[in-house]
Amino acid sequence: MRILIALLLMIPFADTAQPLPCNYGVIDSSQHSMAFAQLHEKYDRIVAYTTEGYWQSNVIYYALIAEKQGVYYKGTMICKRKVDKSWLAPVLKMKPANTKKAKVIIDKLNEANLWKIKTDSLNNQIHHNADGYSVASSLSDGTNYRFELIAGDKFIAIEAYEPDWFAEKLPEYTQRKQFIKIRDEFLKAYKIL
Repeated sequence: MRILIALLLMIPFADTAQPLPCNYGVIDSSQHSMAFAQLHEKYDRIVAYTTEGYWQSNVIYYALIAEKQGVYYKGTMICKRKVDKSWLAPVLKMKPANTKKAKVIIDKLNEANLWKIKTDSLNNQIHHNADGYSVASSLSDGTNYRFELIAGDKFIAIEAYEPDWFAEKLPEYTQRKQFIKIRDEFLKAYKIL
């Protein structure tokens, strides 16, 4: 009976679970990201960082670190949605970066095991109580933080929906704290690259 009640209590949360990551309505033939679609043939390796959310759904902004034949670049890619909901062409700005600093940033992402974080546990929103009941937490209109690693036709995305808020509400899922630390260190290093 307790299990049945617990399951019935969970039904309202089923429709408020985190949606699958959106791609802002941009559909490319590879079904990946805009960064992948625009850059995978131009650079040997790319680390792209973006945020997604309802309140910013009319602009896509990427912070980029790219490498081609041993030369590193720092850049941005911005794309804006027109009034008719179609997209303008992305604006890409790249400039040569300090190779040593760029390598350090990429090495730190690898050493922190960013690319091995399991996104299902990173985005788990259910707390299991000691009495056997489970409680789901939900947050609407939040921000999804996303890292993308692109190398040729290879692509991996690691993303967390409102990791700061969920880390506070569900501290037992430690990968969020790891992701937050990686994100904050990346943004700090990227800014001075």
